[in-house]
This record gives sequence, C-alpha cells and structure tokens, in this order.
Amino acid sequence: MRILFLIGNGFDCNLGLHTTYRAFYKHYLKQFPNDRLATSISKNYEMWSDLELGLGFYVKEINNSDVDMFYDEKRNIEIALTDYLTKEKNRLTLKEGLKEEFLKKLQNFPQELSKKDSRDMTNWINSIRGSICYSFISFNYTNILSQIIDLPYNGNPILWHASSHTGYNDEIEKPIYIHGLLGDRIVLGVNDKSQIKNEVIANDSNESSLLIKQELNNQIGEQRWEDARDRIDSSQYIIVYGMSLGDTDRNYWKYIYEWLVKNDERHKLVLCVHTNQNVQLSATDYSRQQRAQRDRFIKAAGIKKIDETVLQKIIVINNPKTFDFTHIELKADVEKDE
Repeated sequence: MRILFLIGNGFDCNLGLHTTYRAFYKHYLKQFPNDRLATSISKNYEMWSDLELGLGFYVKEINNSDVDMFYDEKRNIEIALTDYLTKEKNRLTLKEGLKEEFLKKLQNFPQELSKKDSRDMTNWINSIRGSICYSFISFNYTNILSQIIDLPYNGNPILWHASSHTGYNDEIEKPIYIHGLLGDRIVLGVNDKSQIKNEVIANDSNESSLLIKQELNNQIGEQRWEDARDRIDSSQYIIVYGMSLGDTDRNYWKYIYEWLVKNDERHKLVLCVHTNQNVQLSATDYSRQQRAQRDRFIKAAGIKKIDETVLQKIIVINNPKTFDFTHIELKADVEKDE
C-alpha cells in the first residue's frame, strides 16, 4: 500500500529558493541575449509565464527553414535553466536533524486534514497489517528531495504505524523524477501536439516528438511514465504539493482522474493549496473555495463530463506545514553572487 506525493516547484520555493520561471529569465537573458527566444521573452512575459506553454506558442512564428535554429535555441534555454537551478540548489545547506524532522512531518500528515478526513486517513493507516510505502513523483529538476531522503539517521524508527496491537515500520521509496534531473537530460516541452501552435511541426512526428515530453522520455529510453503509473495504481492516497496543475502535465491529471473513478472508495486525492488568505473564511466561502479547487483539477485533467462521485474523493487543504523545515540554511541569492 502506498501514500504517494506528487511534488512540484512549490516545494523548492517553500525552501526559499528562487526557482520560478520569472526568476530564471533574468539569468537566461544575460547568458543568451541574442537568441530570438530571449527577445520574445523580454517583450512578452505574459506569454512566457509558463516556459513550456510558451514554447508551444512561440513556434507559431517559426518558418520551416528556421526549425533547426529553434531547437538550437531550445537547447540554449535548457543549458541556462540547468545552470541557474544548479546554482540555486547549491544555496541550500541541509542541517543535522532535518531527516528526523522530515520523517515526523510525514508521520503527522493526517493532522493537516479536517477532523473527518484525518480520522478516515488514520483509520485506513491503522487497518494496514504490513508496511506502508511513502512514495514520491517529483516534477522538479532538482534532487533536493532525494538529498533529504538519503540523509543518515541512526535513531529509532520514526515512520511506523500500529495495526491490531502490532507495530509496522514503514518505508520510503526513492523519488521518480518524471522530467529528469539537472545534468541528466532534462525534459522540457508540452503535453501533446494540440499545444504546439504550428501545424507543420505538430503534424510531423519527427519534429513534434522533440517538443512533447512523454515522447522525449521515450526517445531517451526512460521508463518514467510507466514507473509513475505503477505507483499511482498501487496508491490509496495521492497528495499533490507545490503544483499549479498546469496544462503541460495534463496526461498525469487525466490518469489520476481515471484512478479516482475506479470503484475504490478509499482512493483519495489531496490537493495542497497555497493561499495568502489570512482571515478565517466563512463556511460559505470555505465551501466555495473547496469546490473551485476541485473544479480546477477537473479542468486540468481535460474532463468534460464529470463523474460526481469523484468530487467527493478530492480533499483540499490550505497552506499545509508538511514541508516547512527549520533544519536548513540558505546562502546569498544567485544574482547577488554573479
């Protein structure tokens, strides 16, 4: 049995790193100021608020004779992104005690939920006579999550649960990095050919495969999507943290929707939402916000006809503290060092 976390850029941002596309563009424009991509970005930040969707829109202006040049410039932006994120990642120092803090946060995750949902999750955990596997699929290019998981810890097991008066030590799986890792062929692109706004490129399988992420993964011989599906299929709870539910990852949201539809009342999706709302919402406002986030997921999955039972399986929580760590230290900003 698995509890699966899907981890997005909000995880790195929550640690204090400046890993948004907007923060990266300043670095990229310095490195490749003469690239046409750089010029386009500097003129229209709104179109490029999502780098991957921006690439799909940008090719609309590409002539057939310029396709090779476009892919050279795509390579340049991948080089710049790798360089920038590596520098950002290296700002972070993991201090002694972080592994224990991380394990305790995982152990206490049900406390982030409402009373009812916390009780339901705790009851499910306590019904499992065997180890529960805590799994991760990261959509980030940085390996910070793996660094934390791999930290040494010599104390008594923290991650465990009891069932029928018997204690079971739980496990943590190594994360799947669905889009690759820094220095190891990162995958940058769109979800499918409908997001490539150039019919010539979209309808040419050789060209479109260089822009569609799952096809790029297949071309480099990785089994990331297949491995991710195996983890999703064997999970009872899927927790989405630090993700914007972007269109370029629609295949994953659709697959998770189908996982929710399956006839298993214990399949639950938890959407962690960051909000600056400081005041206590009224019951009406709270319910409306919950519904809006559920609808947002349904839209991200591209679902037109909704199975209403699915909505009852989607839990929304605001500003969870699960990955708020105190045992870290940050060096000065990248741009200040340059």
